[in-house]
Amino acid sequence: MSDAGSYDYSFLEESVTEQERLRLQAEVAQPLERQILEQHGLKPGMSVLDLGCGPGFVTRMIAQMVGTGQVLWADLNDYLLKMAFDSLAKQ
Repeated sequence: MSDAGSYDYSFLEESVTEQERLRLQAEVAQPLERQILEQHGLKPGMSVLDLGCGPGFVTRMIAQMVGTGQVLWADLNDYLLKMAFDSLAKQ
């Protein structure tokens, strides 16, 4: 456990298995998360702020949903920001 929260980010940096687990978890939850975002009014062309974006899995889905809109994303952890950047760059 880190001082910044309940997750040990140093473990994440060292563990490809944990990174993959998080990716699979996001993939399984994606239909429900997409439904929730749509129910709350997320539409193409919108501008979105994703604070605490983590590794960017949900951020990537939001970017796909807003299409020509904009997504600004931020996280306190540099390693997670790098993961998010890498994930979004693949889009």
